[in-house]
Amino acid sequence: MNKKLSMINKIGAALLAIITIPALIISLFTIPIELFVFEPTSYYPVLEEEVFKEEFPLLVSTLISSQLFTSSSEVATGNINYQEKMSAILMQYLPSEWLDETAVDVIDNAIAYFNFKTPYNSIEVNIQQLKNSITSNSSSIAEEFLLSLVSCTAEENTAFSGKDIIDIKSLEICIPSESNQKTVLDGLDVYIQDKANQLPSTINVFGIIPSRMVSGEKFFYYYSLARWGFRLLPFITMFLLIFIAQLLKKNKKLMRRWSGLILTIIPAAALISLVIILIGFDQFIGLLFQQYFSKVIAGFGRVLLWVMQSIGNQVILWVAGIASVVFLFGLILLLFARYTKVEIDENANTSFVEEEMVNTESEKDIMPETLEEIESREAK
Repeated sequence: MNKKLSMINKIGAALLAIITIPALIISLFTIPIELFVFEPTSYYPVLEEEVFKEEFPLLVSTLISSQLFTSSSEVATGNINYQEKMSAILMQYLPSEWLDETAVDVIDNAIAYFNFKTPYNSIEVNIQQLKNSITSNSSSIAEEFLLSLVSCTAEENTAFSGKDIIDIKSLEICIPSESNQKTVLDGLDVYIQDKANQLPSTINVFGIIPSRMVSGEKFFYYYSLARWGFRLLPFITMFLLIFIAQLLKKNKKLMRRWSGLILTIIPAAALISLVIILIGFDQFIGLLFQQYFSKVIAGFGRVLLWVMQSIGNQVILWVAGIASVVFLFGLILLLFARYTKVEIDENANTSFVEEEMVNTESEKDIMPETLEEIESREAK
């Protein structure tokens, strides 16, 4: 039954439709993100990829080498150069079993934090096995590190002459003459052991992220509100669509047309956007991470970038599938709207006929009889 819609209903439906558009777009991503991004098991297959097995040890060795050469005050010059060379050497002494366990622990702890299951300061990884490996192989590490450096000049070489013990912190490290190599190696061996022993037994995963990017409890508070709203958004979108249908229910054809247009245009636009994003997804994620993780240790940025690219591809495919389902549903509503016949209000039609009959009888009572009508009445 179609009745004339009031202007208030039309305006209300239009305003709700404007609010529904962004809500529906974001809602398309809710289920895929909850299923993949915030699910630890989604990341486990990534750990078996060759790219991860190459990048993750580099990340760990870069992190440890940065701790061995913490400031320029401890080593005369070339601090960054020392870190790069030490990082390449330490990769050979990282326990493979410990690396696998650490990767799983990092994923489990990080996802548990983002799923509100563990506090900010509890995302820790045990590195005691790594410390033991470094200290037990310190002499080999010192020898390989020394061989990776340039040869000392005559002036630099005199600094090592005639000394049984040297303090590496106060000297420029280089390859000395053969007579001084044992002294330098012993000093470097002691230095590596001391620095490794100073490392804590556990480290916080978020400790390698600059404090300006992660603000502890403050960050978690705003994140909790955002995640709560993100989870509720699909239900809010459904209620908005129901309210629009209620406002337009007097005109079923218009109601189905409006709902169908919303559920076809938005998913169609989303599908086109996903195709564009998928074509340049690697560049898109790279630009995003370059902006927000430019100050993080290089290895961490590369590993996180690659992991997000792998998971992101799965999310995009799921979003495309959900958008296609919503598009088909909207298309069905549009087809129903097209073949919906305009029905006439039977009560209004009956009232109109009765009113016409009354008017006809009244006209007859008012108008005088004709000559034929008078003769016909007398003949009876």
